[in-house]
Amino acid sequence: WKDIIGKTVNTGFRFNEGETMYEVLQPHTLSEERVPGAGTESLYKVVQEEHEGTKSDPIPWQLNMELYNGKYYTDKNVLYLCIRDSGMGLSFALADLVSGGFVKVVNE
Repeated sequence: WKDIIGKTVNTGFRFNEGETMYEVLQPHTLSEERVPGAGTESLYKVVQEEHEGTKSDPIPWQLNMELYNGKYYTDKNVLYLCIRDSGMGLSFALADLVSGGFVKVVNE
């Protein structure tokens, strides 16, 4: 992250901040004032490529991640199945997205 501050980036550009990969959602110049995280949800979303999103290999949930219909996610040791694409990164725990119809708890 620190190595690319000041770079002008376009939508789709990916970079790592710590161990998390982010994707740029709108063109802008990277700056120290716009670090990925709370308050920058319109600029970045979390991307993961390590897990398949299957029941046996669920995706560990992180804030600002996008949900994909049919994929499995884990949050706070609970397994969820996504039942509706979110279309954008979300800043909520998965338990809070059950009532919104994005995920359902998977009973094993």
